[in-house]
Amino acid sequence: MTTTDFSTPVPYREVTDVNGRLYRIGETDRDIMGRPRWTMVLFPWMGMLGISSSEYAFTSAEDTLHDAHLWSSGHIFWLMGVWVFFQAAVAFPAGQLRESGKLPARYAMMLGALGTILGYLSLAFAPHVIVAYLGFGMFSGIGAGLVYATCVNMVGKWYPERKGGKTGLVNGGFAYGSVPFVFLFTSYMDLSNYETVLVAVGLVCCSVVAFAGWFFKDPPKGWWPAHADPLKVSDDPRVRRALEKNPPAVKQYTPREAARTPVLWMMWFCLLCTAGINIFGIAFQVPFGKDMGFA
Repeated sequence: MTTTDFSTPVPYREVTDVNGRLYRIGETDRDIMGRPRWTMVLFPWMGMLGISSSEYAFTSAEDTLHDAHLWSSGHIFWLMGVWVFFQAAVAFPAGQLRESGKLPARYAMMLGALGTILGYLSLAFAPHVIVAYLGFGMFSGIGAGLVYATCVNMVGKWYPERKGGKTGLVNGGFAYGSVPFVFLFTSYMDLSNYETVLVAVGLVCCSVVAFAGWFFKDPPKGWWPAHADPLKVSDDPRVRRALEKNPPAVKQYTPREAARTPVLWMMWFCLLCTAGINIFGIAFQVPFGKDMGFA
């Protein structure tokens, strides 16, 4: 273990454990951003709510979009497929840019807000389905990916000692935040008002994402809350048993190093399976439920 002291307006120490992981301790959340860190759960949660309707509520508007633009059902589902592709594809480059400092969290959220409004505008006014593929499929998908990656990552950075529940809460906002919009699209949107409804929803979602993103601030690299000793072994036998089954990493891995380990690819495969189930639910269960009369 090594310890390095620094003389700054807010003193902190950098502590290294036996695995070589670096912890920066001494600064509080209020020292860094002037407010408690629970706000970095609230604002990411709001950001996830703001992009949720783009995916989960989209198929609820399928019938209206089909009648309004004369798009086939195939185009509707391919629009969702393109959206999902770009939402996933942007995650790695966004993470690289975020960790390098070239893309601050606030800018990533603003780009996500822009992609959100462009997606809804293209669904409302697209003169051709290609415009919808670009506006909703690509730009909205990229925007959602930026927001998703930034929000989840932000919570983990501010709660490194107990990130599970907080991350789960924020991640869940991506699903249950769409519920009001599913109700809106299925119950109130029709050919007489679909443009107004889509633009209004786009403005609301864009505003929520932008508002939440304005308050985003990353902690310093390796930051650890001052009240939690990262080197202390817990006296709680439940915590010790959990650590035995989920030990800390032997070191901090770069993306290239992580790609050489089987664990990364196992996680990728698990996420691929769960993503397939999610997309199946979005694309097929909603139409099936409508036909059965209970969706």
